[in-house]
Amino acid sequence: MKNSDWPRMLLEFAYGELFLDLCEEPSFYCKKMFGGLALYVHGLMVAIIADDPDGRTWKGVEYDFPLWDGILVATDRAHHASLMSALSSSRPHPVLGKWLFLPASAESFERDATKLMKLILKADLRVGIEPGKKRKSKSAKAKKTLESKTARQRRSRK
Repeated sequence: MKNSDWPRMLLEFAYGELFLDLCEEPSFYCKKMFGGLALYVHGLMVAIIADDPDGRTWKGVEYDFPLWDGILVATDRAHHASLMSALSSSRPHPVLGKWLFLPASAESFERDATKLMKLILKADLRVGIEPGKKRKSKSAKAKKTLESKTARQRRSRK
């Protein structure tokens, strides 16, 4: 996908306009993930824009706010306190506890999202995680194990 597609992709999401300035960063890219839009800068996943105002239940637990309506901030728990101080509406996400959450319903949501974007552009070390490597499925691992076992048996017969 070309860099010229990034603004269009951002604007497909309710809060994407708050992050349009990231499109000026040469390393920026985004991709749809889990019904939201994951944002990457300098090879790190920095946030996910989520705009599902109806999702209040997760694994049978009912929450008093939409779990997936706002900005999920990719960070480590070690940075929670300082980021929560900088982004007044942020709190640990109840499902993804390693991540902070800026709920769209918060009074300071737009102000905090703008602050977050500025932290991202400054390459603040508190924001961003390395994207996970793709894991092999259990069936792929089982197949590889079976192939290895079969190959060893063939070699032992020779």
